[in-house]
Amino acid sequence: MVIRPAKITGRLLARLFGASLDRRLATGSAPESGRLLAIRAQQIVALRSRRELARHWEHLLTVATRPPRPGAPAQPRLSLPAPRG
Repeated sequence: MVIRPAKITGRLLARLFGASLDRRLATGSAPESGRLLAIRAQQIVALRSRRELARHWEHLLTVATRPPRPGAPAQPRLSLPAPRG
């Protein structure tokens, strides 16, 4: 197998169809089975992508462990439909 740099159109298409390609990769499709799958797999494992994902998780943990703002409900409220009958 020869690794060639992806052209800009391939990189853009891999991002555009990212969710679909991610699902295919997650279900076991081999990255080398298609040009866009290979490009998407490279995007996912790139250091830049991994760092961005780590920053998102860190932000989520920061927000989740923050004390509630004054006046904000301690827990989210659910709107339940009125009982029928």
